[in-house]
Amino acid sequence: MTLLFVMNIIFMSFYKFYYYLSFLITMELVQMIFLYFLITYKFSIWTFFLFLMYSVCEGVLGLLIMISVDNEIGHQKILFMNLYY
Repeated sequence: MTLLFVMNIIFMSFYKFYYYLSFLITMELVQMIFLYFLITYKFSIWTFFLFLMYSVCEGVLGLLIMISVDNEIGHQKILFMNLYY
């Protein structure tokens, strides 16, 4: 599992995120890997709650930004929404 985590870090550092949605999906993957480590090493329940609060807030803010940009540029041009916008 550590090898998978290292490979994901390497993937994130060298891969250019052209689309915002792929960036959000990769962030969710990182959160799931971190959750696996929390469960594996049996951290306290408060650490888990802090992680849960962070992941929910990150997901909501990411979707909120994506919806606001979609409303700003129009839903017909959603394919042009990337991180270089």
